Amino acid sequence: MEMSERPKSFEAWQETISEAIRNSSLWEYQAYPKALFLYELAWFDCQQLPRDPRGRAIAEQLIRSAGSICANIGEALEGITLASLASP
Repeated sequence: MEMSERPKSFEAWQETISEAIRNSSLWEYQAYPKALFLYELAWFDCQQLPRDPRGRAIAEQLIRSAGSICANIGEALEGITLASLASP
């Protein structure tokens, strides 16, 4: 899933995601693909920050924070079925 330019939209970005990821049960949980999209955008947006010494630390923290959203969703849903999430 290597991209050379910032995605123009969520829909365009989804087309670049491997089928293995899109077929995972996590992908069905609405927040997960959006969290991955945020992570991708963070990478693109942080490319300019390291030019300033203060920006490097900010870029590193932003990327770690955006990535942790995906990880936290994955951990939270581990062992939980989507059917149990949908039931009242």
